[in-house]
Amino acid sequence: MKQDNDRRRIKTDDRGSVFLHLANSDMPASERAPERLLKEAQVLLAGGTATTSHTLGEDLREELRKPMADWPSHIPTLVELEKLPLLTAIIKESLRLAYGVMHRLPRVSPDTPIQYGKYTIPSRVPVGMSTYFMHTDPDVFSQPFEFKPERWLGSITPKMLRNYVPFARGSRNCLGQE
Repeated sequence: MKQDNDRRRIKTDDRGSVFLHLANSDMPASERAPERLLKEAQVLLAGGTATTSHTLGEDLREELRKPMADWPSHIPTLVELEKLPLLTAIIKESLRLAYGVMHRLPRVSPDTPIQYGKYTIPSRVPVGMSTYFMHTDPDVFSQPFEFKPERWLGSITPKMLRNYVPFARGSRNCLGQE
């Protein structure tokens, strides 16, 4: 039996998606086609990012005004730029959401057992961590999938510092981080 595309409904428990409402609406099938919905998604994405980037851009421009006042005769040093809280927060939040390697990065202690809390991990047993899971832990970063540089402007907790590993850690961390 052939199904009429004009009457096909998508079944899901999601009740809040704009696209679910569009797909299940009484609009003609051509208006609900994947290509059309893709264009609607682009409009929504642009609308949601343009205002945020404009606001951040204005605040960042104001913060950069003083250190960049004598450009190009004076180029701010890295130390000067690291003192700018909003610039630092934007960079940290960008690196938090740019996961890089998403798979676990295994490490092995070749000779010595590792003590982790009450657990003893024998030598030569691989132990791994994942930047993705550490950077999106909702117990550490509220609303972990949202770009919120302000999280780095307020109270930075020890858990945030522990879980912030955009360049990994230890002897095998990224050489390009500096």
